Amino acid sequence: MWICFAFSLVLVVVTVKCISNYGQKSHMHESKTYSNIFNVIANIIGISLSVSVNTRPRSAPLHLFFFCWVCYSVAISTVIQAYLTTFLIESGYEEPIRNINQMLKSEINFGFDAIYTVLFTGTEDPVESAILEDSVLYPEAVCFNWAALQHNSSAILNKLVVGTQRARGN
Repeated sequence: MWICFAFSLVLVVVTVKCISNYGQKSHMHESKTYSNIFNVIANIIGISLSVSVNTRPRSAPLHLFFFCWVCYSVAISTVIQAYLTTFLIESGYEEPIRNINQMLKSEINFGFDAIYTVLFTGTEDPVESAILEDSVLYPEAVCFNWAALQHNSSAILNKLVVGTQRARGN
């Protein structure tokens, strides 16, 4: 987006300079502000930053082109401000998983120690069958590390393990 915006600035400066030169050749009295390239750059950047220009264009083609550039600058400014505001306001907070059904519906991997597979085998409950199908088996230490420190997995842990890890300050 920034490359396109910079390219549009260069293109607009060249276009304004060409329109201004054409206006002088066809004896349209245009201000000298638009014949100097540095003043043109200052005016174009000023418009894109929502600052008024020091001299309005006098010729109709340049007047029309400036109107189009003002509309474009307002649109780009609105988009940039919307993205910036969203970035600054978005908390990034995600609601924690509170029950098994939320865990199954989430896109996060989940797992548990292999010794807990006994709890989920041989049952008719579809939730327990889904847990056994979708889970990853790894040791409790790895399970806790991925869930608590890496934040890329949910873990089914024993309350004793959770209490022990909390007591250690993890």
